[in-house]
Amino acid sequence: MPGTIQIHAFTMNPGDSIPWHYHKGTSYVILAHGTLTEQHLVGPDQCASEMVPAGTAFVESPGQVHIVTNSGSDVAVIWWATIFPKSDGIVRFSAEFRAGGVYPASAPHFN
Repeated sequence: MPGTIQIHAFTMNPGDSIPWHYHKGTSYVILAHGTLTEQHLVGPDQCASEMVPAGTAFVESPGQVHIVTNSGSDVAVIWWATIFPKSDGIVRFSAEFRAGGVYPASAPHFN
């Protein structure tokens, strides 16, 4: 099946979030500037949170539902690479953020 490899550089202003989503393939991320908080769904009603400082590189596993927020006081600059089926096309979360390899997920409900 043909695939698309996307290498994407984008910025997030303080307080900006990329809504709950997942990736079908492995994603590789480098936070070049700023501070992010990434929350991961770890159980039906459980979420884990991780603060990511500038200079950090990390991997997002396929199928891991998560949300990313710029929790710092400065612009975050993210470099991101992923592979996804060409047939999946591009997702638009907002006018400023369009990407492939990102699949919207319902927000988890915590009691």
